[in-house]
Amino acid sequence: MVRGEDLVAIDIRENHGNGIAYFQIEYLLDLCAKLPFQRFQKCVVYLTVVSDGPESSDDAIRTRLEAMAATTSVETHIRVYRLNALRAKYGV
Repeated sequence: MVRGEDLVAIDIRENHGNGIAYFQIEYLLDLCAKLPFQRFQKCVVYLTVVSDGPESSDDAIRTRLEAMAATTSVETHIRVYRLNALRAKYGV
């Protein structure tokens, strides 16, 4: 997806209480930081987690993702949603 002069990457993960594959996110952030873009100024990453596991695991995931975002030069946005809240909101 493109936002003005930026290339936007959206990575959606499911959490069923057993965590997520952080190494894949680290790779995405590393790749976005290194890739040169001819038509875009930068890459922006949105990390989205949809969780139906224990709510306590959401805080641990958010903390780990925030730590990863703090160590990269890539503009990174983190969103953590509860599956049942999304189902209720959108009638799914």
